[in-house]
Amino acid sequence: MRSRLPRKPGRCVREFLLAGFVLLVAVRAASGADLVWSDEFDLAEGSGPDGTKWTYDLGAGGWGNQELQTYTNARANSFIVADPAATDGKALAIRAVRSESGQYTSARIKTQGRFTTTHGRIEARIKLTRGQGIWPAFWALGANIGTVGWPACGEIDVMEQVGHEPDKIYGSVHATGFETNSSTTAPVGVSLSAGYHVYAVVWTEGRIEWFLDGRSYGVKTTADVPPGGQWPFENPFFLLLNVAVGGNWPGSPDATTEFPQTMLVDYVRVYTAGPEAPRYLGAVTDTSGAITLTWTRAGTTSAPVLGHVLERAENEAFTVGYGTAETSAESFAVDRTGEPGKGYYYRVAAVTEEGQSGFSSPVFVTLPSGSGSGVTDGSLVNCSTRAVVGGGDLAIAGFVITDRPRRVLVRAAGPSLREFGVSDALIDPLLTLRDVDGRILATNDDWHDRPDRDDIVTTSETIGAFVFAEGSTDAAILVTLPPGSYTAVVEAQNGHRGVVLAEIYEVP
Repeated sequence: MRSRLPRKPGRCVREFLLAGFVLLVAVRAASGADLVWSDEFDLAEGSGPDGTKWTYDLGAGGWGNQELQTYTNARANSFIVADPAATDGKALAIRAVRSESGQYTSARIKTQGRFTTTHGRIEARIKLTRGQGIWPAFWALGANIGTVGWPACGEIDVMEQVGHEPDKIYGSVHATGFETNSSTTAPVGVSLSAGYHVYAVVWTEGRIEWFLDGRSYGVKTTADVPPGGQWPFENPFFLLLNVAVGGNWPGSPDATTEFPQTMLVDYVRVYTAGPEAPRYLGAVTDTSGAITLTWTRAGTTSAPVLGHVLERAENEAFTVGYGTAETSAESFAVDRTGEPGKGYYYRVAAVTEEGQSGFSSPVFVTLPSGSGSGVTDGSLVNCSTRAVVGGGDLAIAGFVITDRPRRVLVRAAGPSLREFGVSDALIDPLLTLRDVDGRILATNDDWHDRPDRDDIVTTSETIGAFVFAEGSTDAAILVTLPPGSYTAVVEAQNGHRGVVLAEIYEVP
């Protein structure tokens, strides 16, 4: 059950009780958004995809990637099937077939000339293929490809997978002078080819965000475009579904690859974007047994935030020990119901007049063993978190100052970790400090070049933190902050990836 909790007088944080635990089994639809186009693939079994919605790309020639298949419109390669695991009992099968002579055929369908969209939430529920050399995709191309060509038209890959990485997917964009991708791996024990999963992008002006089963795993914005690059993603795009065989990226099938390989598509749906999910969710524990959660509001949500929905579970799929609570419009909350020594996943969604957003990326936190259940005096608790950053992964730590201004030292240790035997430490951490609305209050990527360098050294010694190595590219910010909710974000620069330690200290 879900219960609305009243404001507790005299405190500026929200305390919530995750009561009435329930199991979440339904697939969450795009909330607060209007459906503008869909195909549920509910035609008669054995028929092809709806010709009023889809057409075909046909032929061989490698398709620019040295692919091996010939695309056809034959029923052997694309047809409606009965599937009790689909939401309406039917799905579209796109099948890659190998003939006795070793030739490959498959299907690539598209909405070109039938449907285009500019911005929105684009999603499909798909059961993927697997095997070396198999390359399924759900993607979109700029409708002006016939006049400007590729990559000037732009390409948005909602989901791509290469079969030798069966539990990993990629979300990418391609444009003139701009090509980048994000990736994510399914939770442990979850096979992307064993069942259906929802692959989506939320595409708004200047921003594209990728999701797997409602979990964000990558964001690209106009700020990511390098000098001379283009951002052609404010124009109409059409949709595509296909299964390729071989090519430059996945390589060719081998003796382990089984045929036929079938991608099942339960549905494809396009919504208006709706409200955006909160970002930069962070969690901090203290010795009283409280978990303080902070996040930032999405900067492009048009309607005011009326409240939030917070979910907690004991696994990343949010199916074990699941509970939910409604909190206020403020961007932080406190959970005092956790068990000492136990770990929890949290995620949060915003509620506006337009409806409920999707959920933020989850955060995991473990309560210290032996923590109590009393109420702290509201002082800032020193904390640190270790994470691997790079390739779209961030280290995020949130904290709340509740009763008076406090001096805070925020650090991102990368290179200095090598002194402690961390060989894969990040060499170039970029640290930003953000307020509740996501505004950047301070940025640092090189502590020893700051005018307060000596104060950072002295303060680190005073509070008992190790002192950064002379000349290192670690990052630190020393600042006095008023009461409020804050988030420290650490990311990698220059394409690097490695271990970083994010630290927050209250300075006496």
